[in-house]
Amino acid sequence: MLTVLQMNYYKIRFYKLYFRDRLRISAKKRKVHLKEIKNLNKMTIIYHNILLTYKTLKSSFPPKIHAEFCLIESKWNIDDDLVLIDHAIVMQESYLAKQYQINAEITNKYLNYSLSFIAFIQITSIY
Repeated sequence: MLTVLQMNYYKIRFYKLYFRDRLRISAKKRKVHLKEIKNLNKMTIIYHNILLTYKTLKSSFPPKIHAEFCLIESKWNIDDDLVLIDHAIVMQESYLAKQYQINAEITNKYLNYSLSFIAFIQITSIY
């Protein structure tokens, strides 16, 4: 049982490092594509699935094993890691959404300029 719990612990640690690194990388980028937002959503769903499996496994133990596991969990600082992961997910979602909106506004501005130019050419060709 301890090996299964340790495996889940390492999965959670991986996601902590993954989201922290993704947050650093996306903070340096200027352009954000829709694919990055979809990938973040997929990784968030996978993380929540692993967390659900972890919590279900933890709650299925008998009381004595559950108490021992809570001691191990406090040594591993899993609660702090979960809080950090949740904050990283929220920050990255808000940052990516804001950057994607800014990029979409810039693209729309250029499209409006080109449509205005095309309308100007059509009006001048009529007269």
